[in-house]
Amino acid sequence: MTPHIAMRGRRVALTLARRTMRTSAACDVVASGQVDPAERAKFERDASSWWRERDGPFAALHSMNPARVAFVRDGVRAQFGLDDVGARALVGTRILDVGCGGGILAEALARLGADVTGIDAGAANVEIARAHASGDDALRGRLRYEATTAEALGARGETFDCVTSLEVIEHVSDPLAFVETLGKLVRPGGALFISTINRTVRSFAFAIVGAERVLGVVPPGTHQFSKFLTPGEIAFLVSRAGCEMKELAGLTYDPIRNVWSLSTDTQINFIAHCVKPETTSSAR
Repeated sequence: MTPHIAMRGRRVALTLARRTMRTSAACDVVASGQVDPAERAKFERDASSWWRERDGPFAALHSMNPARVAFVRDGVRAQFGLDDVGARALVGTRILDVGCGGGILAEALARLGADVTGIDAGAANVEIARAHASGDDALRGRLRYEATTAEALGARGETFDCVTSLEVIEHVSDPLAFVETLGKLVRPGGALFISTINRTVRSFAFAIVGAERVLGVVPPGTHQFSKFLTPGEIAFLVSRAGCEMKELAGLTYDPIRNVWSLSTDTQINFIAHCVKPETTSSAR
């Protein structure tokens, strides 16, 4: 590691440590691991609305999901050399979705043939996810949910081919500890996908002022600008977790068509594909 990179890493770590202390002081609560109780309660209050795809508080996640799924699908297929396409693109892949909420991402990945486990600290969210999935026989045997934390799952020694945690890290109390936990859940040679909102002037204008305060497409108070993370900070965090960022893409919104697409513009929303080096010679 060059002196420049090491110094930059120390600056990022100090910034994140200070932000964690400010967040803890502001919440004045004790989190369960990296789960912020205030954030968990906020999402559980809206749990019954997870599958209101067009007009609910999670409508933005529904419209974003096809782009997120495409990025994860293509990244996993390329990394693991999967030949199947279409509805069977992820057959044989064990995926853990951390912070699954009502199951928007988890269901979509299971429909591509993956064996998916979705976890969320909010029991109300998990109940909604289970209820929604139970109505589709195509998901039987491919999708399961558990009301637990990533730390608890890691303590059981479980690992997965792929771990996803999308639009979650900006809601946790300790980003560094959270990503380190995610890294432990990825098997050697596996993949980690993280998406969040960049900390820029544009993200404040669009994600908070525009989406929350003006258009109301996201409930007011959903995000705190101070908890947004830059791509460089995510790269540093995953490196501390024993992974390396392999690919980065922006998620760009077209309000006229209500469509999200992958792009090179990471100034607002972005998603990262990270890889955990293979440390054993055993085959997947």
